[in-house]
This record gives sequence, C-alpha cells and structure tokens, in this order.
Amino acid sequence: MLRVPLVLLAALVAAGAAGCSDDDEDAPTPTATPPATPTAGATATAGPGGSATVEPSLQPVIDALVSRDWARIAPLLARRDEPCITEVRIDTEAPPCPAGAAAGTQVPVFPAASCHNFVYEHELEGLFVRRPEGYPAPQVYGIFRPGEKHPRVERLPVGTLGVVFSDGSLAFMVMVRDGKVVSADFGCGASASDMAALVPVDAWLMAPPR
Repeated sequence: MLRVPLVLLAALVAAGAAGCSDDDEDAPTPTATPPATPTAGATATAGPGGSATVEPSLQPVIDALVSRDWARIAPLLARRDEPCITEVRIDTEAPPCPAGAAAGTQVPVFPAASCHNFVYEHELEGLFVRRPEGYPAPQVYGIFRPGEKHPRVERLPVGTLGVVFSDGSLAFMVMVRDGKVVSADFGCGASASDMAALVPVDAWLMAPPR
C-alpha cells in the first residue's frame, strides 16, 4: 500500500488539493489509552463528598476483619493506657483494675463499646468473630473520614479512616490509623444503615449502598 509522506500530505491539505472524493477511506481514529485500573484497596468509590484516596494500609485491616480469624485480628488492635477502676458497673467506661492494682492505675486497654460503653478484654474475641458458622462474612458497607469525635460513643478514639462492616444482619464500626484498629463500636443490635446514618453525608469516601 502506497504511503504518503506526512509532510506532503500536510501540504496537499493546506493547498486544498483537488481529487479527493467521498469514496476515500476515512483515516483510522486514534485509540485512546484506557486509564489504569486502581490498585485494590488503594482507592475508594466516589461518594457524595467526591472521590478520594484511601491509605493502602487499610486493605490488610479489612482482610483480617473479614476473615473472622482472631489470630489475624488481635495483632491489629491498638491499645492505649487508661486509668482503671476497682468497682465496675454496666455503665462504667473505664477498664477494671487487675487483681491487687489500686484505682487509677494505668492499664493497657483496647477502646471498644457494645451495649455498654466498655468492653472487657475477654469479650473482644467473641465480638470480632461472633458470627456463627453459616453466617456470611462481614463485608465493607462504607468508608469515611471521621470528624474530631466518634459518631456514637464520644470516649472512643477516632482514626484517619472509619469503616462500617455488615453481614446483612449485624454491623460494627472500626476506626483505623496507620494500619491499626484504634477503636471498635459493636453497637447494640444496630444495623449497618443505623450506623451509617450517624456519619455526615459529605464524610463518605466509599458511600453505603442506596
């Protein structure tokens, strides 16, 4: 096939050269390079607040929580020191003192809440893996940027990201910072939509399903 030099072709077009007919074949349209596929776990679907980048360190946290494997979850729980109390009631928020420790002693605790505002250490495993056999694994319901305070339980620390999980029945919310879970809210029979309703619309990075 005869190839017309580009310089000559440009000159012919500029001079309005005759001889072109409607029967001439159209030049092929350049094909645009498709955009790169986002790395799994690195981006979130655009929500009402627009698209935003999510820290890649979030993906291992999500994978561990979805697995319901306590051996994978436990190392991701970031504890902090809090003053303990010797008399614990259901409405208390401070951790119980170890045997022989005085009230006010700083003890490491993972901040979490359920039907009451404090979760005992021995309850954590059951809460994270509480779904009986046969129940679907929890899935991400939505990802958001937290404000200065926790949406439901003020004493719980917030992270750089908040994630609501749901198994279609029960739900829980975790706060994540630098690849660690800094707090968890298991609600008290709350659904995922109930928890999501506590989050401002413009805070969502991956919006909940509608």
